[in-house]
Amino acid sequence: NIMRVWLVQIGEALPLGSDIRKLRTASLAEKLCERGHDVIWWGSSFDHFKKRWLFDSDKEVDCSSGFKIKTLKGCGYKRNFSPLRWLDHRIIAKKFKRCARYEPKPDIIVASLPSYDLAYQCVLYARRMGVPIVVDIRDQWPEIFVENCPRIFRGLARSILRNDFKQAKIAMKGAHGLVSMMDSLLQWGLKNADRDRGSNDRKYYLGYRKPVRVDNQCSPRMTEVVEKLDGKFVVTFIGTMSEYHNPSLMVDCAER
Repeated sequence: NIMRVWLVQIGEALPLGSDIRKLRTASLAEKLCERGHDVIWWGSSFDHFKKRWLFDSDKEVDCSSGFKIKTLKGCGYKRNFSPLRWLDHRIIAKKFKRCARYEPKPDIIVASLPSYDLAYQCVLYARRMGVPIVVDIRDQWPEIFVENCPRIFRGLARSILRNDFKQAKIAMKGAHGLVSMMDSLLQWGLKNADRDRGSNDRKYYLGYRKPVRVDNQCSPRMTEVVEKLDGKFVVTFIGTMSEYHNPSLMVDCAER
C-alpha cells in the first residue's frame, strides 16, 4: 500500500543541489519514494551547517528525487550552543503545530530528536490525529545543554530547562517506536520513555553510499597514507568528533 509519510528533521542539509552530501533523512526519503510512497520532509529554511539562509520565508519545494520539502523559517543562529538556536527551534516547532493542521493526514511520522520541541509537537499531533509516530534519537537533548555548562551551574541549568526536559520526555514516551544508531542512545530514550524495549524499538547503524570511482588510483596524498599503513592494524573512526564521540579513546587503547 502507498503511504503518506512525514519526515521531520531540521538539522540535516536539504538535498537541494548536486554538491550536498545526503544524510539519513535524505536517504530514507529517496528509498521511500523509490517504493512509491508520498513523502513530505519538514525542514528548516536555515542551513545548520553553513549558518546561512536557504530561503527568506517558509517555503515548499519539489525535490528532484520525488519528495516534497516544506521548510519553516525560524530566527537563525551563529553558534550551535546559544539562546538563539533554542529560540529558532521553538519558533519552528510552533509553526509546525499551526501548519500541520492544513495538510492531509499522514499515515506515519518519523520525527528526529533533536529537536525535542519539534518532536514534542509531532507527538501531540500524532496523538490527536491517531497517527503512528517513530522518534529517531540522534542526540541527548536537552541533557547535552546541561553537560556543556560549568559543573557549578548544572543544577540551575536543569531547573531552567525543566519544561524542555518535560517536552523531550513526552516526545519519547508518546512515540510508538524509538530508533537510534547505537544501543546507548536507544537505552537512554527507553529510560526517558519509562518502558522496556519493544518490537518497534530498534537500532539502525549508520551506513554510507559506496562511492563511484572511475579508476582505482589514489590521490598522491592518500597514496602516502596507505603506504604508511601497510602491515598495520587499522581502526577507522566515522562520525563527528566531539566530547561524546571522541576518537582519542582509540589512541588510548592502542597505547595500552
